[in-house]
This record gives sequence, C-alpha cells and structure tokens, in this order.
Amino acid sequence: MQKGTKLYKLIFIPFDVAGILLSIYLTLKLRVLLNPLLSIQLTFNEAQHLIPPATIIVIIWMILFYQTGRHELTAKISTINLSIKILKSVSIATVFLMIVAFLSRSENYSRSLIVMLWAISFLILTFMNILSFKVQRWFKNLKVGVENIGIMGYSNQSIDLVKKIMNIPRMPYHFCGYILSRGPEICARELIRQDSNIIGYTDEIPAIINKYSLDRIIICSASVKNEETLLLARTCEKMGVHLNIVPDIINFISNRITLTDIDNIPLIEIKRPGFTRWDFGVKRIFDLSAILVLGAVLFPLLCLIVVLTKLDSRGPIFYVQKRIGKGSKYFSLYKFRSMSANADRTREGLEGLNEADGYLFKIKNDPRITRIGRFLRRYSLDELPQIFNVLKGEMSIVGPRPLPTADLEKMSRESEYNYWLEERCKVLPGITGLWQINGRSNAKFDELVSYDMYYLENWSLWLDFQILLKTIPVVLSSRGAY
Repeated sequence: MQKGTKLYKLIFIPFDVAGILLSIYLTLKLRVLLNPLLSIQLTFNEAQHLIPPATIIVIIWMILFYQTGRHELTAKISTINLSIKILKSVSIATVFLMIVAFLSRSENYSRSLIVMLWAISFLILTFMNILSFKVQRWFKNLKVGVENIGIMGYSNQSIDLVKKIMNIPRMPYHFCGYILSRGPEICARELIRQDSNIIGYTDEIPAIINKYSLDRIIICSASVKNEETLLLARTCEKMGVHLNIVPDIINFISNRITLTDIDNIPLIEIKRPGFTRWDFGVKRIFDLSAILVLGAVLFPLLCLIVVLTKLDSRGPIFYVQKRIGKGSKYFSLYKFRSMSANADRTREGLEGLNEADGYLFKIKNDPRITRIGRFLRRYSLDELPQIFNVLKGEMSIVGPRPLPTADLEKMSRESEYNYWLEERCKVLPGITGLWQINGRSNAKFDELVSYDMYYLENWSLWLDFQILLKTIPVVLSSRGAY
C-alpha cells in the first residue's frame, strides 16, 4: 500500500521538527525560570550553550525516529501505546544525544539540561503526534492521498478485512466495495438483502477500475478460480492496479509465513510455532516477581473481600471451577464467589438467556449474581485469587484466558476452532490478556480467537508488560464487565 502511505508518513515530519524545536525552547526557558532556585544564574543565550545546537538535535532525533519505526503507519493505537512508543524513541534519542555530547569533549554541555529536554520533549511530542493524527484523519475524510480498494469475494474473512480498513481512521485506505463472481457459490440476493456494497462482478473488472478509480484489488475468496486470477492479474498489470491475495490460512498463522522457492517454484513456508524453554523461564520469573509485589499490595483488599463475601450471602468464599490449562490438562481455577452457592445447578435453566456467541455462556444481568458479586465482577476483583494459581505454576499473569470445560464440551471434533484450541493449550493460561483489554465480555467469540492467536504468534515480555499496563485503566473503567 504505497499511494498515500508516503504522504501520510510525511505528515509526521513537520510536527516532529516543530515539537523538537519547541521542546528545546521550553527547556531553555524553564532553566532560566529556575534561576532563583539554583546557585548558577543563566540567561537564555547562556543556557543555549549547555546543550548541543538545535540543528544537530533535530537531525539526530529525526534519523533515530525513522530508524526506530516511530513514523510507521500501524493499526489503531491507544493513548498508552502511543505514549510508550514516543517514550521509547525519545529515550533512545536522548541517550544518543548524551553520547554525542560526550564524544565532542565539550565541558559546557549539561547532562541535567539534556534530561530536562528528554522529559519536556516526551510531553510535547505526544501532543504533536495527536495533532498529526487529526491531520491524517482530516486528509482521509477529504480523500486526499487515499488508496481506493476493491475486495473480491464476500466471506467472514473479507468482512473482517473491510472492518480493519474502515476502522483505522488515519490509514490512507478507502474501501469502495465488493467485487463478486457470477458463480453459483455467491448468493447475491443475500448480499443485497444485507445492504452490502457491491460494485460489480469479475467479468466487469476494467469498467469497475475506471468507474471507482481503484488503486488496488484484494482477492479474499477461496472460490476464485486460477483462470480468473490470472486474467485479473493481466488486467491489473495493464491498468496499473496493485493485486493482492489473502490466503485462508493467513488468519491464524500470518506471522509464521515466509516465502521460499525450489528451482524458481514459489513456496509458502510455515514456521513451527511455540514458546521455547527460555521463553517459559523468562515468563515464569516475570510472573513470580510481579506476584510478590502485587500480593503485598493487594493483601488488605483480599482480606476485605473475604469478609464482605461471607457477610453478603451463604456459601463458600471461593468458587473453584475446572478449567483447561497447558497441555489440555484440567486444573482448579480459584475465584471469589460472585454468584449464589447453587449457580452451577441452575445454569441449565438459563441457557435460553445466553448473550454470548460461539461456545461461551454469559448473561449481562445474570440473576445468580450476588450484591457484592456484581461489584467484584464489574472491577474483575473476583479474579484476584488466581494469583495462587500463578504461584502453583498453573497460570501466568498474562496469557489466553482459561476456558470452562463445560463451554468447550459443545465443540465438535471437526470444529474450525480446534486448531486454535490446540495452540492455546501450548502455553499457560493467564489472569489477563488481549481479550480482557479489548472488550472483555463484549468481545465476540471470533475476536477472542483472533486475540489468542495474535498473542501466541507475537509473544514477548514487552507485550506482556503492555497488556498488564493496559489492564489497569480497563478494569477501573469497568467497560465490558458483567
């Protein structure tokens, strides 16, 4: 995707340059304002000589910003992710600036002033990035520099692809509509009934490209024949339109695919997934360290919940349920009891009220929930006893959520989700995960599957740390919890 990508990346540059210069100015101004509190009095001009020249700072920082990928156009980014990304790039740039100051052997440069510049530039550049995002969205709304895209095929995969294109407001893509085959496998009437955006059929490609000024066509259907693909490739090449194909398998193993060949025959190689022993060891150390800190901080809260649960209703304090863990082994998951003592026995009579799709069972206003239980579930406090599961090595702090055995018993052996189920059982389940920070109970089952697969394919200690940080505001806001 190139037509608008370069333009939208260039938008970052003037905002970053302005942000760096403004940060330098505010740093020097602040140093002058601090004169009454410091022993050495400086004027603005004198303070200027305590840091490298602005031109050098701008050039070094912009090069490092580019090298660290800070100007890459990615999917929707949260405020926390944006702040972490900017903090990382600014910190690297500041360290590099200190190295330059040291190598220049100038005794005038002030490390404290450079550190002050680091703090101020983090705040200013975060603000500047937010402004640049708004300009990118404005450009996209005006359709300036956007790439017009047509999707060939209509399926769950193509619908998901369209959602991603449309839900990334600062990416230079514009979805024009679906292109369908006239074959019997496509139910056009059903699509029209659903008000789908159909712009034509495969035998009308040249006219469609001209009418909608398409820059790219993406084949997202297994039903497209090889002959159609070759004909489409020739048409797109002649008309200067990019052509992409999304394989069905890409949904689950996109990060494990590499291209190779045997005597010029192109092959798609699928790398073996899985955590190494080193990964498990590092993750275990992280878990135990975090649990020791959290356990000490949360101990008074745990004691209070124990008392309130006991006073609120009859029954045990803890709810123990069989869940599926690593290696498909069952383990006992601990939670504070948030429902009546006979909740499991009355579940069968409530199956008709289930509001979750897929294989899960959830009711927003479940009549079995106790008074204190509703509060605990709203802020996920009922999950706190799972720190004991982590200590026992049955769970991790971050990972795919362990699913109830009763929910998954409904899944047939031929289910399309069996691959996902096998993959998630290769790692320890977690107290929190991508599902919890992206909708919690409001997330659909297919989204849950996607989040799990993304986590398994992209795991790193840094990803765990980011998920843990994002869990805090999500829990405090109680969004999607019931």
